Formats: sequence, structure tokens, C-alpha cells
Amino acid sequence: MTTLEAVTLAAVAWSVGALAWAARSAWRRPSPRAAAAPAGTALSGIVYAFGAGMSPRAKESASHHPLVYVAGLVYHAGVLSGGAALVAHLAGAALPASIALGLGAAMTLGATAGLVLLARRRSNPLLQAISAPDDYASNAIVDAWLASGALAMFTWSVTPFLVLTIVLALYAPLGKIRHCVFFFLARGLFGTRLGRRGVVAHLHGSRS
Repeated sequence: MTTLEAVTLAAVAWSVGALAWAARSAWRRPSPRAAAAPAGTALSGIVYAFGAGMSPRAKESASHHPLVYVAGLVYHAGVLSGGAALVAHLAGAALPASIALGLGAAMTLGATAGLVLLARRRSNPLLQAISAPDDYASNAIVDAWLASGALAMFTWSVTPFLVLTIVLALYAPLGKIRHCVFFFLARGLFGTRLGRRGVVAHLHGSRS
């Protein structure tokens, strides 16, 4: 393992640890207890929240902006591909050419989708009004990381990919990129409350 790879691994380990600590702190924070008796099960709500509740039809903003929803899916698919490529490299695994090209293509599409979303945020007055510097920085860092990962898969130097991995790992727990963890916590809490209130059956019926 080279020095750069060792530093990259250390940065990723720090990032994972910091995110885990933040998630644990949030989970242990007291929340209001429901006064009413449960009318359903938490499990039914969690299944809905991570299943049918993820459909664009169940999300008002997504249903009104289907192309943005698709761009978000492509963006996150690129991030997952970048993570897979990083793990393979740090593990010393030699990827078959077809898989490397597939990961590179996914990261290229992901970076493109990220740039489209960044341009939309910058050009839309409403999005500008609710955007903070972190919104732009997080997007730009991930876009650059995906682009460098794609180049690494296409037999270019892996050095930029590792350097940007370090930048991404150090920044992730500090900005909105930490939603990679808090999304699941928030979605789980949302589903738990829906299930306990017994409204999941109503939500399913409202879409029929």
C-alpha cells in the first residue's frame, strides 16, 4: 500500500467514525412521546417509507419534477459506483475491463447529472434563495470525485481519485453529504411514526 492509499484509507476511516458518532448522538437524543395509543405497527410504516413511499407518486416535489428525480437517481448510482471502485482499489482487487468500464460509465453519468443539478440550483431563483454555500460545495466536491474516478477507470492516473477521496471523506461529516447516513435515520423515524398512527393503509389506498 502506497502512502497516498494509506492516507486515503485513514481519511475514510475517520469519516465513517465521525458519521457513526453523529448518527449515534442524534439517535440518543430524546424525542417527544406519542400521547395516543398506537393504531398500527412501526414495521408497516418503515416498509412503506423505504418501499412505496420512495415512489415519485408519493413525493409531491418528485412527481412535479420527474427529470430531476431521474437525475438524482443517476447521480446516486454514480456515487455507489465510485464507492465500489474505491473499495476495489484499496483492497487491491483487479477489476475485469468490462466492470471497470461499467463503473467508469456510471460515474461519468453521475458526474454529468450532478453538474446538471448544480446548474439548476444556480440558475433557479427559488433554489438560489434557499441554498447555502455548503449546497454548492458538496455538489462540486462529489462531481469532481466522480469525474476523477471515471478517469481512473478509463486507465488514467488513480492519484486524483484518491486525493479527492480524501477531500470528500474529510468534508462529508461536516456538510450536507452526511445525509448518506441521516437519510436512513430520518426515513426510518418517519416510517415509524406513520406506522404507529395507522395511516399506511390509507396512503396505499389514496394512490389507487
